[in-house]
Amino acid sequence: DAPCANECRANELQSTAVPLLSPLRMSEASPSGGAGIFSRACEPAMKSKSILQRARAIIDAEADTLRNIPLDNNFERAVRILRACRGKIITTGLGKAGIIAQKIAGTLCSGGTPAAFVHPGDAAHGDLGILHRNDVIIACSTSGKTREVIEMLELAHHFGVEHIIGITSHPDSTIRQLST
Repeated sequence: DAPCANECRANELQSTAVPLLSPLRMSEASPSGGAGIFSRACEPAMKSKSILQRARAIIDAEADTLRNIPLDNNFERAVRILRACRGKIITTGLGKAGIIAQKIAGTLCSGGTPAAFVHPGDAAHGDLGILHRNDVIIACSTSGKTREVIEMLELAHHFGVEHIIGITSHPDSTIRQLST
């Protein structure tokens, strides 16, 4: 019973999107017994709360996390740099941070801002030809120490890119130091 409850809680914490479903028994929602919140194995742990109650708890936890993001002068400076960009906004990152960087570039393009994602592994092999000194780079890295991203940012400095915005969890990281 405990491993199932822990698995269900872990799945709740990792989820940021909750499908809208009519109230169903867990076995009806997942006839194949799939993993996660719809797993038959988790049904005993789910009886104490309805699906809607659990979904509300997840949404509330995500909202609390967003409300607690510290915003300071660095955030304001980054927004001003992005608004003043006379070129393109180039995003980069590796792994999950790279997926987020791709989404940022796509969202910017959807809103009419010229943007592109450059994979840091490909940057040193010709893909930095897209860069212009008027561009802004947004570099995403959880650790702030991703070697390929650091190398790309160093090359970008060499090419004359003046503005790099680092998004990382570690304020003392190399990527933060390379940010301008």
